[in-house]
Amino acid sequence: MRNYSIDILKLILALFIAIGHGGIEIISSDIIVHCFFILSGFFLVKSFDSGKYNQSSINYIKNRFLKIFPYYLSSLLIFLIVLFIQNDFKLQYIFSHLKNIVPEIFLMQNTGFFIKGGINYPLWQMSVLFITSFILFGVLSFNRNLCLTVICPIIALSGFAYWENLYLSHEVDRWGVLFGFFYVPLIRGFASMCLGMLSYDIITKVVVCIKKYKLSWLFSFVLFILSVIYFIINNDCSLAFWGFLGIIISCMVPDNLINAFFNQKFFSSSEKISLAIYFNHAIVLQLLGRNILLESNKKIIMIFLYCVGLLIISSIYIHAIDIITAFLKCKSKYLLRKK
Repeated sequence: MRNYSIDILKLILALFIAIGHGGIEIISSDIIVHCFFILSGFFLVKSFDSGKYNQSSINYIKNRFLKIFPYYLSSLLIFLIVLFIQNDFKLQYIFSHLKNIVPEIFLMQNTGFFIKGGINYPLWQMSVLFITSFILFGVLSFNRNLCLTVICPIIALSGFAYWENLYLSHEVDRWGVLFGFFYVPLIRGFASMCLGMLSYDIITKVVVCIKKYKLSWLFSFVLFILSVIYFIINNDCSLAFWGFLGIIISCMVPDNLINAFFNQKFFSSSEKISLAIYFNHAIVLQLLGRNILLESNKKIIMIFLYCVGLLIISSIYIHAIDIITAFLKCKSKYLLRKK
């Protein structure tokens, strides 16, 4: 059974990123991006251990690509249409941005292969995620124990140390190459992914202990509350990662108050909606203005309306893309049979 608590966590983090890009940071958007990479690293190991990808990086990436790309590509097309309309239907504007469009289509924006960013600017993370996942899944396939006990700790420690010494900050929106040949968004992706990967066995063992001593309901709930408080207090620095790991542990315990509430069919679309928010909030801000929240006189009301609007738009968007994708699949199968 899928753990909807983790999906709700992704949804909340996606909303915080969307609010941050709207001009107000309730929780540090930089830390949240790291948290997404940490979650990806954690579940990369879980996917590897499931064996359903036959320990193949190609199978793993292919599966993720087929699930995500229809939403990814459609959000780019919608963004281009919005820009086309806002620039008085001038085709030359679109052509002038081919250097940004091409890297984004091939999931390579801000990865070092193409220095320039894409059109849908938050999706640099998706490009980095695909590259790091492919490589790290391959390292897992080569030697799981070596990867999690030696390689991942080295990459995490050296990656964060390199970043902090170079920029004296945990911020993620740093681009280009500085004092070396490493492209900085990839350093962040690898370091955070490896932190999530190396924590997998530790978190799994902690969860087993909690279940063994029948502390699930009480302990996991208390741990969740304390971890959230710790995360919020330290959300502007790397100490927040410890709180985030506590949150993951709380969500991974099967029999607890959090899962009893969230593991309902009502929340089954949470992961897709979180993806839709992540893919499309920049488009909404393009239409409303990048600082719509910051410039509002009634910030709390505006944030609420903005989040509700994103949830509604994302739900409609997911439903529409799913219908179109299903139709195209049926149509292609029909044409193949006809041949």
